[in-house]
Amino acid sequence: ADLQINITHSDFTIKAATVTKEVAKYLNLEAGDPILLVKHTTYTKQELPFEYCRTYYRADKYSLNLRAYR
Repeated sequence: ADLQINITHSDFTIKAATVTKEVAKYLNLEAGDPILLVKHTTYTKQELPFEYCRTYYRADKYSLNLRAYR
């Protein structure tokens, strides 16, 4: 379905954290193990938040590759 919503951008935050007991069971980790927590909010053309996500990554299974231009 096309909702006719104009998405303009998303803001991301990536940070090191420790996993909670609740999340640990889904990632096959022990509570307190290191993880990467990614939060992102997507905004409409009117600057209204449209989507908010929190994603948890096992620190031992994740890598980040970036390309930067000048």
